[in-house]
Amino acid sequence: MNNPEFKVDYDSLPGIAGKLERQGVGLVVVRFWDAGERVYGPGGRAEPGYVPDRSSDEDVDRLAALTTGLAATASAVGTDPAAGSSSIGDT
Repeated sequence: MNNPEFKVDYDSLPGIAGKLERQGVGLVVVRFWDAGERVYGPGGRAEPGYVPDRSSDEDVDRLAALTTGLAATASAVGTDPAAGSSSIGDT
C-alpha cells in the first residue's frame, strides 16, 4: 500500500482468516474512494500532503482474496447495509 502508516502482514492473513472462519466470522471489505477526496486536519483545513491512492482497489481485492472475504465498492453497497450485503453476496 502507498500509505506508510498502514501496514498489512499479508503472510499472516490466511491463518487469521481461517481462525475467524471457524468461528463463523467473515470479512467484507468496502472500498470508499473518490479522486476528489480529501483528509481534513485540525481547523478544517485539507491536508496538503494527502493524495488519494488510485491503486487501493488492488489492495482491497488482495486482502479479500487472502482472507476468503468479499470486496465491494461503496457504490455496490449503497447507503443501506442490508441491501448492500445482498448485492455483494451472502455474508
